[in-house]
Amino acid sequence: MNETRTNAREFLVGLKERAGLPFQYKIRSKIYSLFRRFVSMDEFEWDSYNTHYRAEIAWNNRFFTENLSIIDFKFIQGKIYILGDCKPLNLTWRCVYETIYNLPSVMSFAEIGVGGGRFIANLQTILGERISFSAYDLSEKQLLFFKEQYPDAYSKTNVGVLDLTQNCIPEAEKPDVVLSSTVLMHIQRPQAYQQALHNLLRSGRKYIVLMDNWSSHDYFFDLVAKAGVENLFYYDSGANICIVIASQGDALGLPYQPLTTNSILGKYLQR
Repeated sequence: MNETRTNAREFLVGLKERAGLPFQYKIRSKIYSLFRRFVSMDEFEWDSYNTHYRAEIAWNNRFFTENLSIIDFKFIQGKIYILGDCKPLNLTWRCVYETIYNLPSVMSFAEIGVGGGRFIANLQTILGERISFSAYDLSEKQLLFFKEQYPDAYSKTNVGVLDLTQNCIPEAEKPDVVLSSTVLMHIQRPQAYQQALHNLLRSGRKYIVLMDNWSSHDYFFDLVAKAGVENLFYYDSGANICIVIASQGDALGLPYQPLTTNSILGKYLQR
């Protein structure tokens, strides 16, 4: 059976195009990138990040299926298959869905850096109403964008503002599984990144799922130092890799594998 049946080719034409930002934000972005050459700064000016993020979502919508509730799909032996003709799934998102779907004994889930709500909404579709969901973001504007994008999913989700560089999820709200996807890569102040990683590891009761650009920080070294190599696992979707940290020391079997070397994370990095 093929992994997908899609009309992906026509949507991949011009894939390198980007949705346009308003002119004033393009100028601010250019100026900000120049400052970053000389000063330790994060990748974005967080006060204006929502504008950049909305443009990114607009671009993604042109080429990929964002909302799983509008297509037919099925999980077979832990992998997601699209059953009808539609835009393809982004390969990174597919990896995240499969990583979380295969985790054992999960009754609560949270995402830190929820953005427009894609993962929360789609994991509600995948996992169903038996799971409780929470969503956190640095920006109230991002949470309102989640509400705008997926109002039904938003209404079923506990939401809150959280700066991961300052705090972890409060003890009473900690879920079985917490996800952070492409968040830490944007935090380029060294101390802030280390504190954010520390707080992320303190935010999940059973598992912490991390998806990122693996070249943006020395994730393997930092995770070994903070969590111990015996608690590190990864899921390989065939196109990307997700890290899973077992915060209670549980040993994960297949489809997860022990993360024992940094080279594993470089498997799909562009060269």
